[in-house]
Amino acid sequence: MEINDMKRKASEDLEGSQPKKKGRNQASTEEAPRSWPPYFEHLYKTFKALNTVIAFCSSRKHLATTFPVVRKSVENLLKRPSRPLDLGDVAEIKAIIPELLRFGYIPADQVKINPSEEPKTKRGTSPSYALPSGPLLDEDEHVLILEFVESTKKTRSAEQENAYSLPPSMTAAALKKLIEQRNNRFVQAVNELIEACPEGEDASELVKQASRDHIPITPGRKDSSSVTNAITFRPPMPQIIEELKSEEWYRGQIVEHRSFEKKEVQFGELSVPLADSIAEGLQKARSITNFYSHQAAAINAISERKNVIVSTATASGKSVIYQVPVLR
Repeated sequence: MEINDMKRKASEDLEGSQPKKKGRNQASTEEAPRSWPPYFEHLYKTFKALNTVIAFCSSRKHLATTFPVVRKSVENLLKRPSRPLDLGDVAEIKAIIPELLRFGYIPADQVKINPSEEPKTKRGTSPSYALPSGPLLDEDEHVLILEFVESTKKTRSAEQENAYSLPPSMTAAALKKLIEQRNNRFVQAVNELIEACPEGEDASELVKQASRDHIPITPGRKDSSSVTNAITFRPPMPQIIEELKSEEWYRGQIVEHRSFEKKEVQFGELSVPLADSIAEGLQKARSITNFYSHQAAAINAISERKNVIVSTATASGKSVIYQVPVLR
């Protein structure tokens, strides 16, 4: 079963469903199930922090849930300043619950949150997280919004779907219940994904691959032809390995670390040339001008109406092998 099929199954099960009321015998979602792999335990901690922060921001009318606002508070809750929350973390969460989380850019002038004065508390004046107004915002400027989209029977237009709207006021009890419901939905989605994952497949790798489709792209980026190569959200691999070694939840799990010499790329030729329209489309959309040897061999075999099985490393371009015949 492909990751998109599993995600679709989880989405269909969750769509329109209401979380069950918590009874005496219902398990709490304070901690991830013990049967979960460490990756999902770690991701669940991030989700709970994200859920709490967004819920708090949503209950304060002067706080816009933009990524920079949410990011710092989540990092403080997770107590890991050396490991910042990046777009990839949120994209992995959205890959698991795509219908529940909204993560993307909108025009800055659509965020109508500009209080006349900063709110005051017993400790004094709270810092304002509102977006600036007036000439400080360019008409082409966009902001990255991060918010939960609750199931609703109300129909929204396409314009409304892309606009930021303030959430309704909620009591503390209702807010706590909402946080628990979202936690339950995340746990349910992960359980369904792990259960549906074929034997021998790594569910965490499927999530990481699917998350690439959920990383927001800055609107108006001039270098659109190489946008994939231009986005770098992760630190260098040696730094990641050192951080893993120091993490308490992962400590001692790396048995051996080897580095291999790079291999020279090998290209292949298609037996039947591509139509100009397909070649142009691949170049513009994916920056593909040549095919690797395994891609060319597989596409050629398919053109001869042969059955093909491709078994290569992650991110080696397997999708192109079926996309080219489909486009043809």
